[in-house]
Amino acid sequence: MRPFFDALWENPAYTIFAAFLCAHPLGSGLLSAVGSLGFRSRPDATRWYVAEPDGLDRARSRYPVISVVIPAHNEETVIAGALDAVLGISWPELDVIVVDDGSTDETRRLVLPYVESGRVRLLRKSTNEGKSMAINDALPLCRGELVLLMDADGLPDAAVLEQMVPHFVDATTVALVTGNPRVLNTRTFLARLQAIEFSATVGVQRRGDAVWGRLMTFSGLCALFDRSAIVGLGGFAPDMVTEDIDMTWRLQLAGREVVYEPAALFGMQAPESLGALWRQRHRWVVGLAQVLRRHTLRALKPANWRMWPLLLTGGLSIVWAHALVGATLVWTLSEPLGVPPPEIAPFLALFGAVTILAGILQAVVGIRLDHRHDPGLVRQFPWAPWFPLCYWVLCVLLVVRGTLPGLWRRPKLAVWNVPREEYEAARAGR
Repeated sequence: MRPFFDALWENPAYTIFAAFLCAHPLGSGLLSAVGSLGFRSRPDATRWYVAEPDGLDRARSRYPVISVVIPAHNEETVIAGALDAVLGISWPELDVIVVDDGSTDETRRLVLPYVESGRVRLLRKSTNEGKSMAINDALPLCRGELVLLMDADGLPDAAVLEQMVPHFVDATTVALVTGNPRVLNTRTFLARLQAIEFSATVGVQRRGDAVWGRLMTFSGLCALFDRSAIVGLGGFAPDMVTEDIDMTWRLQLAGREVVYEPAALFGMQAPESLGALWRQRHRWVVGLAQVLRRHTLRALKPANWRMWPLLLTGGLSIVWAHALVGATLVWTLSEPLGVPPPEIAPFLALFGAVTILAGILQAVVGIRLDHRHDPGLVRQFPWAPWFPLCYWVLCVLLVVRGTLPGLWRRPKLAVWNVPREEYEAARAGR
């Protein structure tokens, strides 16, 4: 084995490979950070919108009724809070529909008082067919041209529609506006890291992607969409585990715009246990891989050139994660054989410094951009140095675990699998 490792360390390709492992975290962080600052400075109605009084009046006149669809499966711990928040949204008329998708708990019983008061409609399904089918079944019942899609644990700010609806008035190509999820339960270490993540990674990346006019995904927690655009594409795909990523790509490949509105705030409960967080993020990774499998060839066509940055950054991230794991295994194997890489110590030091620098940079930019929307976010800043260490390690493991299954396995019906027991503990303050 010694000749093999000696030849490997002396190969110029190894130097390039090691440089890629170091440079990718910093490069992706800088790209998102610079793009997010450019997004903020461009008052383009399809990318950044500050509502003027006249524009808001026109939006209310054009869309007097907004439908709200909340698909739910075993959501007894959160559904009442979500409905109370939704009914407090400022808009002339709301048409609220809860889709009980085969719940076996008390979800239906908790929704009934709102139904009996005439403020909410309930669509009850006896069989759990998944979130996509629940949304699709509700669409023909919606009275509004625009539909606010919410998760059952979402807590929207009263002004979300005032921030989101005007996009559809001033830019006719807009098909969907996604809001800004904010983590509310920031008592645990994992939840604090996710609060930073939703600004440092999600918010910054969406702003950066918007410079190209294409987003990787909207947030399934909070999205306002043109019902006719979704129906025209055949509705949400029931076999995709991340219906939000899939629909984002389908809309954009059809020539429509998906817009990020950071001023539209939606509270959410983040997973507080490592197991729940792993299951959630594994689903996201598998879902992205399914989307790449289904849409890459179409996205590569010249007419869809604005999708290319998404393909490039997504593809490089997948390659980087697998390369890092492979390199770690090789380094671990070479050490006991007495032929470690000659520059292993400086390389590891540089890699650690670059990763921390990239993560802290994104955290600083994200907190700075979101501070005016979420002033309490600055309290999470002391945890920012931990964010890149934990976040990158978790992402690498998830990508390696979930990408290949998502790419090679044929998708099947995606049903609900959402554990809510920890949210009940969070709401009780335990």
